[in-house]
Amino acid sequence: MTAAQRTGNENPHPRRHDCLLRGESPPGGKCDVKTLAGEAGVDRTAFYGTRPYAHFRVEFKRRFQALQQAGESPDPRDARITRLKTENTKLKERLAQAEQTIDELTNFRRQTLTQLAPSMSG
Repeated sequence: MTAAQRTGNENPHPRRHDCLLRGESPPGGKCDVKTLAGEAGVDRTAFYGTRPYAHFRVEFKRRFQALQQAGESPDPRDARITRLKTENTKLKERLAQAEQTIDELTNFRRQTLTQLAPSMSG
């Protein structure tokens, strides 16, 4: 790769970082190095070790982790999974409460019928 080609390839990476970190993943993509490499048109192995784009991977991961520590989820898929897990937990809690209420009402009905049965037979 010539110096001019490398410079031309390096310039778009920060913009791709920004897009992915804002949650603008391509269809089927995630906010990760694999998607970053695909968007840049570069083999993802170029982002590891001493290869030409390793510094982009390090910077991307640093920014990604900073967002996560700030409570943000740059990956819309991860955010959706987190939201759905929270909703699922709440629904399970509501279901357990509903089942408990049904059991309590069933027991109340049984006790009431037991108390009414002797007075109805007399």
